[in-house]
Amino acid sequence: MSVADKIVLVTGACSGIGRALCDELLKNSIKGLLAWDLHSSEPESVAKWKKDYPKISIKYMNVDVSIPEKVKLAYESVSSIDIVINCAGIMDESEFKKTIDINLGGVVASTLSALELMRKDKGGNGGIIVNIASVVGIHAASFLPTYSATKHGVIAFHRSLAHEHESLGIKFICICPGFTTTSLYDNNTKDGFYFMYNKEKQTEVRKLFKPQTADVIAAGLVKLLNDGINGSVWIIEGGEWKEEVYPKLRY
Repeated sequence: MSVADKIVLVTGACSGIGRALCDELLKNSIKGLLAWDLHSSEPESVAKWKKDYPKISIKYMNVDVSIPEKVKLAYESVSSIDIVINCAGIMDESEFKKTIDINLGGVVASTLSALELMRKDKGGNGGIIVNIASVVGIHAASFLPTYSATKHGVIAFHRSLAHEHESLGIKFICICPGFTTTSLYDNNTKDGFYFMYNKEKQTEVRKLFKPQTADVIAAGLVKLLNDGINGSVWIIEGGEWKEEVYPKLRY
């Protein structure tokens, strides 16, 4: 599916990978952008988008994806949508419940509400739902146990839904970024949130990763929206894309 003339909803839209995705989508002539994040008022990034892309409908909404009732209410204000990208996430091992509620609970709540709006058997137009997981959702990281668990959950949730819901006209794609230079990572290391890891160990761990920028992920994802098959899971590390192939679901 080409993103041109499509209406796209992005959670976690105003920073990190989410912001880079919005930048790339707007460059590719989408029809409308629904940007959801936690800012109480319209952030600077949204104001800039509106100035730079006056012909594109851009709407900001404060939505806490960790609260299912608020997610459902927010979706009830949406009349039509073609693509949903669930990008909201945190990396904070000192706040395990919050990490679970946002990283996994937020994806589940947003996806289920999006399904009701988009499914063709209930009058929707179909479309694509993209879930942003992580490479540590495939290869668990001892220094990020809770974060890893949430991203494993996102991948399992994604694969389960893709198996059952393609007949509704909805394609599911999952992206698993490796180490990406965003505030999510910078804040985590700066504040020492690695579980049982001191500063020296953090420095050692960082040397294992080949960094990439969020805009590299964004550019690749726009291409995947057109070429990626339903249920596919994609790793991007060091700017290189590779599909992670899983066995077919047994049930």
